[in-house]
Amino acid sequence: MGTEVTLKEEESAVGNDSAIAPGSAFYEAVGDPVTLLYGFPPALVNSVLIPKSARGVEQHERLVNGSIPQLGVEHLVGRIVDSIDIIFGVVFAEEEAEQAAYALHELHRKVKGKMPDGSSYQALNQQTWTNTWLVQVKGFMDAYGALRGFIDEAHRRDVYRGFVELGRRFRVTHMPAGLQQYEDRINELEATTLVCSAPARFLVEQTTPRLVKPLNMRWLPTRVWGWATLPVRRMARVGLLLGLPGYVGSELGIRRNGLDRLELWIHRCFWGLVPRRLAARFGPWYFRIRRRRGTPAWRTRYSAESLAKRRNYNES
Repeated sequence: MGTEVTLKEEESAVGNDSAIAPGSAFYEAVGDPVTLLYGFPPALVNSVLIPKSARGVEQHERLVNGSIPQLGVEHLVGRIVDSIDIIFGVVFAEEEAEQAAYALHELHRKVKGKMPDGSSYQALNQQTWTNTWLVQVKGFMDAYGALRGFIDEAHRRDVYRGFVELGRRFRVTHMPAGLQQYEDRINELEATTLVCSAPARFLVEQTTPRLVKPLNMRWLPTRVWGWATLPVRRMARVGLLLGLPGYVGSELGIRRNGLDRLELWIHRCFWGLVPRRLAARFGPWYFRIRRRRGTPAWRTRYSAESLAKRRNYNES
């Protein structure tokens, strides 16, 4: 494993604005809390199963490269919120959507360096950029499909087309055109490319009692902290069970057991009681509140101005 899958030119994505428009199957699917709460953990871990993406995280992500002297859970939460901002802000931020897409793409411009074998990598290399988004889409699609369920194959196809269009907004241009091609590429990546990296192990550890404590609560007993964070960690584990490739999950210690099967059944029953249309309002509602009362990342740390200053500093 470890060889990147080669892109095929005929798979270039063509723009399709209606695929992510309000009222589309995709808009409702990613607005559903199931997609964010259960899909984001495997999407995040899957992204660092791509060797070059994992290397970029090791060298450039402050959470895992040791550049933060004392790591607290607030650092992890802040990073996750920022990621949700600039990925799904492209869908829900309305007139600010282009700012979110620009932030996501520009943020990765500086992510480049050398692999252990001396070869070069760059996050925005179209092959790496596409494969990384492809396995993230798998996490979101698998979690949504398992807990909410696709109405039929046409609904699943329309949701996938939305992810293709979403990726196109931040310049992922070689996504497979259809579901069969998508599944074939996922299988090819699993067979030839995905590896259990150190960043993947770090992220999976956050579903155990080793989840770091807040900086101002180091005094809290580890056992108490473990129980207090149990619901969040178990939810993340359910997402990982649904969205990670099976053999990768086993290597990372995420193996399905009797308790997991019971939890999966409970989670499916719970979300089955929440009407699909009602759940779909969560995403637009969250971003409406975030834009009015919060400080979304595309306006602050990852605004065009902030990213330009960072780029100029790195080039000086």
